[in-house]
Amino acid sequence: MFGSTKRKQQREQERQRCEQRQAEHEALRAHLAVIEFSPEGEILDASPAFLAMVGFSLAELAGQPHRLLCLPGQADSARYREFWQQLRRGQGQSGTFGRRHRNGNPLWLEASYMPVFDTAGRVARVLKVASDVTARQRQHEARQAVLDALHRSMAVIEFTPDGTVLDANDNFLATMGYRREQLQG
Repeated sequence: MFGSTKRKQQREQERQRCEQRQAEHEALRAHLAVIEFSPEGEILDASPAFLAMVGFSLAELAGQPHRLLCLPGQADSARYREFWQQLRRGQGQSGTFGRRHRNGNPLWLEASYMPVFDTAGRVARVLKVASDVTARQRQHEARQAVLDALHRSMAVIEFTPDGTVLDANDNFLATMGYRREQLQG
């Protein structure tokens, strides 16, 4: 009789824990851009925030390969294949990734890919949480373009605060008549 009550209490506690986990999962999906993949990269599900970010509907993405979201040429690379092999081995991945919006425009995502394991310890699926950093990436590319233009058109030398030469561009070397190894250090 007492064992039956204790088992009922344990079942009730487990049911409450499951409900809490489900509520947490739903809260994350409601507020974050989340997409779920099979270990082979098939799209299983995506949150409304993720769908809005990439411009696709769930009907367009579900059952499709991850490569649908990749920029041209990305999915055919050895690096991409290794990326998915690492995920299948249970190794999470994070960083800034170039992806493709439904309209074909590049989209830059700061993302974490997290393997989710089943009770046997195998990767059952992969969750990705992402944020759109396209504007930041475009600003970075614009600044880099300015720096590249400066290096092509001006003589530039780089120093430490104490005056030690770190580097000089080819324009500086040609204008001043030095070789790089004569200046560095």
